Amino acid sequence: MDFAKFDYTTPDGALYEFLYVDGGPSFGWRIYVLNDIDYGERDSSFEATRLVYEEDEEYPYIFYHDPIATLDEARTSASLWADATNIYIQDGGNSCDEVSRRLLFEEVTRRLTKGTMDRPTYEHVCQIIGYQPSETT
Repeated sequence: MDFAKFDYTTPDGALYEFLYVDGGPSFGWRIYVLNDIDYGERDSSFEATRLVYEEDEEYPYIFYHDPIATLDEARTSASLWADATNIYIQDGGNSCDEVSRRLLFEEVTRRLTKGTMDRPTYEHVCQIIGYQPSETT
């Protein structure tokens, strides 16, 4: 079983520590969050945070519907989750998922504008995350 530990610092300086564990092709990479996260007055339920706490596990892990195939994808997913979590804690919103979708929409819109993503791919990603594609980009 492969594993790796990497830290991620959000743009405003919040540090998140992750342990990545490879469960194989059918299971994919699991991302454990090693540091305690203070959600303050915000909802810290699974529905809001996507963190799974299991009795036999020391740390929670981030829930994803589909297996994460590579360590690079896992690191990217963890950094997006950390950015979304940090924004959720600071600025609110209904959930980390909502913030993640907003961040992803901003990123794909930036890529379309820069010419590093084509319009059909942009529209497909927007459909998946539930955002209306921008007509101006």
